Amino acid sequence: MNCKNLQIVVLIFLSTMSVNADIFGKPGSQFLGTWVKVSGNGSRTITIEDNGDQFLVTEESQKSGAVYKDGFMMLGDTIAITYIKTSDHIVLPEVQGGGEYARQSPAVALVNQAVSDNNGGHWDQAITDSTAALKIDPNSAGGYAQRGKAYLEKKDYDDAIADYTADLKLVPTATYSYVDRAHAYCGKGDYDSAIADYDKAIETAPKDDFLHRFYDEQGDLYQEKGDFENAVADYTKSLQLMPNSADSRVSLSLTLRRLHRDDTVAGLQDQLKQWPNGVWGQTVDRYLTGDLSEKDFMTASTLGPFPGNIPIQQIDAYYYAGMIHLINGDNARAKELFSKCVDSIPKDSVDYTTKKIGDLAKAELTRLSAPK
Repeated sequence: MNCKNLQIVVLIFLSTMSVNADIFGKPGSQFLGTWVKVSGNGSRTITIEDNGDQFLVTEESQKSGAVYKDGFMMLGDTIAITYIKTSDHIVLPEVQGGGEYARQSPAVALVNQAVSDNNGGHWDQAITDSTAALKIDPNSAGGYAQRGKAYLEKKDYDDAIADYTADLKLVPTATYSYVDRAHAYCGKGDYDSAIADYDKAIETAPKDDFLHRFYDEQGDLYQEKGDFENAVADYTKSLQLMPNSADSRVSLSLTLRRLHRDDTVAGLQDQLKQWPNGVWGQTVDRYLTGDLSEKDFMTASTLGPFPGNIPIQQIDAYYYAGMIHLINGDNARAKELFSKCVDSIPKDSVDYTTKKIGDLAKAELTRLSAPK
């Protein structure tokens, strides 16, 4: 009987031995592929890895599963169930949900592995897996997108831009590839190209709640560039789409204040006091509306219910206090605070909000340091 057409019933009992994470990735380990559910219940995917004398079956992304020896699943030490290495079709029993699974193409499976690599912060492995996928299928848009993401995280901006460009040539409506390519252009200081990509992201984006973020982020780019009128326009569009967006309201309020549009600011200041914005967000609002002194604001940035957020709060505090001094004409104090903001950002930080604040502070420092 042809193995490719063989329907295989794999009996996996709840008592099946779990595999520790350190088994995965041993020398000699070979990724065999991913089987995707086509009907029934159970996990969306099953991944199978050959580790020499064992086959390891993983459900979703969890590094545990049934152990196979010599091509056969073993229950205890004696019962050989079914050979699976070359199977394209697997049906799990009811105890595991009864799902029916079909093998993905190797390129798709490798792209999915690259997604998992990127989500886990394993950029080099993501590049390896994506490159392997592209060798199998040179038209794998996902391969370019995932490799581009890994290059972006490694700050290899030129290679990231090249990969996202190849991805977008294959899928011109890939909204988030425009966004990610914009981030790569930002890394090179090419704000015009980044803004053009945000225009494409806005054009191709589904009309859902995420669209306001693209306007908000494009507004930040205009602010970094020093085009404050366009920044105001984008923050305003963001608020029209998401009226309770605290970030957009704060950004719009500060930008209008630096443009001396006090008539518009007054209404926003009232809104800052009214909208719920979390414990730290409310603290920022109180400072920006004059209800909290700078000293108390700085003290509050070192406190909080979640200790892991304290460094981020301090970075925020330096930036917002710097903006207030900049608006009030105290450039020396503003420069001091912006420098503290940038210096406080961990070198290995991947938090988007922190990076955004840091980029805004760097842009203000550049303007403050420019010859008059």
